[in-house]
Formats: sequence, structure tokens, C-alpha cells
Amino acid sequence: MGDAQRALPGGVQENICMAYVYLLKSLKDLDNYIGSTPYLEQRIKQHHDGLVVSTKCRRPLKLIGYRETETLGEARILEHKYKKSHGVLSRDIKNKLFKIINNNGV
Repeated sequence: MGDAQRALPGGVQENICMAYVYLLKSLKDLDNYIGSTPYLEQRIKQHHDGLVVSTKCRRPLKLIGYRETETLGEARILEHKYKKSHGVLSRDIKNKLFKIINNNGV
């Protein structure tokens, strides 16, 4: 894997060669949204700009946290597990596998 990184809001560094599972909170309906992407910064911007159908009507949104994975396939598997059982997400948060960057309302 390469060492290329770019800065995200809040001082988070995005490793371009990795994929991510992320957690958003809707400030409109207070529900959570879990997704996965190889480009976290770009995907969060798409959510904020209303370009994602599943969150378009739930804006504004806040990035709560994310987990880095080595592949997009691994990120998709984790996304499915987190959506199926919030206990899995809670355990990974507790074990510091899922990085919380904004813990208001998790």
C-alpha cells in the first residue's frame, strides 16, 4: 500500500489506498446512516451536497466516525454487519476499531 494521504475535516488523514466504513447522523431526524467508500472525503461531500438518494432528504448530516479497511470488499462486509447488528458497531467502537471523531449523539 502507498503512503499517499489527504487531510479531512477535524485533522483526520485519509489514506487513499484504503476503504472506509462511515457513520453519519442526520441532524434532521436524528437517525444514523452507515455507508462504505474508497474515498471518504468525496463521499461525505456528496452526502452534504444532496447527491446521495438515501440521505438527500435527511440533511444536514454530521460525520460521527469511520473505520479504515484494506479493501472495499472488507468495507462492504463490515457495512452489512453494522447495519444488521448495531451490537457489532458498538463493540468495534468500544474496542477502538471504529474511530469516533464526533461523539455527540452516537
